[in-house]
Amino acid sequence: MNRPSLTCTAGYQLNLDGDGCIDVDECESNSHECSTGSTCINEDGSYRCQDPIFCRPGTRPSENQRSCIDIDECEDPEVHQCGEGAQCVNVPGSFRCTCNRGYRRTLQNGRTHCEEINECALAAGERCTYRCENTPGSYTCVCPNGYNLVRFDGTCKDIDECASGSHNCSESETCFNTRGGFKCVEITCPEHYARLSNKRTPIVKCMRRNCNPSSCPQYMYRHMHFPLPTAYTLHEPQRMLRFRKSAWYDSLHVKIVRGNEAQRFGIISNGTIAFLTWNKPIVGYWSTILYLQVSEVSPRRGGRELKMVVVHIYVSQYNF
Repeated sequence: MNRPSLTCTAGYQLNLDGDGCIDVDECESNSHECSTGSTCINEDGSYRCQDPIFCRPGTRPSENQRSCIDIDECEDPEVHQCGEGAQCVNVPGSFRCTCNRGYRRTLQNGRTHCEEINECALAAGERCTYRCENTPGSYTCVCPNGYNLVRFDGTCKDIDECASGSHNCSESETCFNTRGGFKCVEITCPEHYARLSNKRTPIVKCMRRNCNPSSCPQYMYRHMHFPLPTAYTLHEPQRMLRFRKSAWYDSLHVKIVRGNEAQRFGIISNGTIAFLTWNKPIVGYWSTILYLQVSEVSPRRGGRELKMVVVHIYVSQYNF
């Protein structure tokens, strides 16, 4: 029995088996009527002619050639060339380079470039107590050994190695903290004096024992330390230590008896309160030991009491 013949509509043709219709690709068979310069685009059962599409700079034809779409120049560093310290921002039909924090905009050959700012050469660098180091897009303050950086204001805070236990002083030595370091000091009490010390404070006392005042006039030797920064100028004397008269004595007298040959230090007193003062500039590193004779007198009671305050002074090489 003969099958009825199959007829395909325009734009379709019989398949090889003759039992179905398939699309005719007019573009491939060159049976289209597109004009020169147009592009033939096959469609199901037909075709269309796409005239050339012209897109403005910064855009390109879409896949179906019917519209223009934006080119994202930021995807290709070779295209935008914003460079280090910059961010590429895509905008319709173009792009722009924006500078990151710590960079400033400059023009080179008509193009935007971002130049790194050296904050250390500006006012920001003045925040650093010791030294400013420039970094890409920023800066950092650094401190010398023996100091910790206080980040919120750029200052350097001395590390107290004696209090933290990070020193290497022996059991027989006393640890005196200095600015940026520490000193291990062997303190020996004079004959007829017994040593008293408190591990919680860097103060050593030598108390008179089994010796009468005529032979041992000082009832006590008190060792302490005072760390100082370098000072290139001093506009007025700086007070260092204060001494106050005991309630049962009438007057107080303090004098420096040794260690002040250059007259860098002095005493101011009103008979009730006395101060050890720093009077002249000192550039470190430098150290000395001051011996201060402290006497309290009571004529009404017919006597006086003497003690020797030994001040170990250490001047840092830094002015902070």
